[in-house]
Amino acid sequence: MTTLAAPNTAHRGAKRTLGPAKALGLAGFLGVTVSAVLCQEVFRSAEAWLAATWLDLFLPGGCVAAGTGYMISESPQGPILFRITAECTSLVLIVPILLVGAALLLHRSTTVRRVLVAAVTAAVALSVVNQARLGLIAWATQTWGLDTGYEISHKLVGSIIGLLGFVAALLAALKIVGLRRGR
Repeated sequence: MTTLAAPNTAHRGAKRTLGPAKALGLAGFLGVTVSAVLCQEVFRSAEAWLAATWLDLFLPGGCVAAGTGYMISESPQGPILFRITAECTSLVLIVPILLVGAALLLHRSTTVRRVLVAAVTAAVALSVVNQARLGLIAWATQTWGLDTGYEISHKLVGSIIGLLGFVAALLAALKIVGLRRGR
């Protein structure tokens, strides 16, 4: 005599509910995402202040924050203010990470803690990458001027840095979450 276990099909078609921790986590992720979008000017001002603070240590002539921008005082064209626009802030890359985090909470094998750690890690990494990008733009503009330094560092090299940073942050976040096949 042989036996064969029949597959358990009782769970198929059953309605899945979100537990209280995941529901709260989902609401938190969506709330932070909406808040980030609504308060993006404050975030951009903080990014400009941070860039000016560390660039002031390295750039000849220094660097100062001014609202949502930072200004270098020495360049071939004289002082230049770099305004961090809504398209240039790291929030452009952080908001999708937050939305991915919210979606990951819907997966059965994820935990709120892992998704939160992954999202915070990715957001910090993206902020650091964007600070490096802003520093590169300021340095290149100061060194080679607006026509060459700014154009190449902002439009080409800065875009590549941002894209590579996003991919690396997303992959790191997914690794931290550690998705497994549902059982």
